[in-house]
Amino acid sequence: MPIRGVISVSGAGLDLTDAKTYALGEDVHYYEKRFKGADPSDAWQAAASPATYATRSAPPFLLLYAGGEHKGLQRQAVRMQEVLEANGVEARIVVVPGESHSRMVLVLSRGDKVAGKVIVAFVRGRVASG
Repeated sequence: MPIRGVISVSGAGLDLTDAKTYALGEDVHYYEKRFKGADPSDAWQAAASPATYATRSAPPFLLLYAGGEHKGLQRQAVRMQEVLEANGVEARIVVVPGESHSRMVLVLSRGDKVAGKVIVAFVRGRVASG
């Protein structure tokens, strides 16, 4: 069965080549320690970025982030949406109000919260379309 959709929650490192993300306070060295390895060039940034692999054949994306999220992580969701839409892929961003990066996981399964409702609707839409 093919993948019918992707849900990204407070995604970090979606596009590690994005200079605006670092200008907003994200630390390139944090990601470099985790992804660069022995590569002396900056090719690791593109190789480790899901945005690099977002092609026209990608499934629809639901990109969630908390209203209290760091600006750099908010930018990563926006950047991923830009890349997906430039490739003709459906991508929707939902901001979950009143939550922080660390509290996002606590509200994902709650039907009375924004995140839970949009996740269920997204999954139902993917099932109905398949």
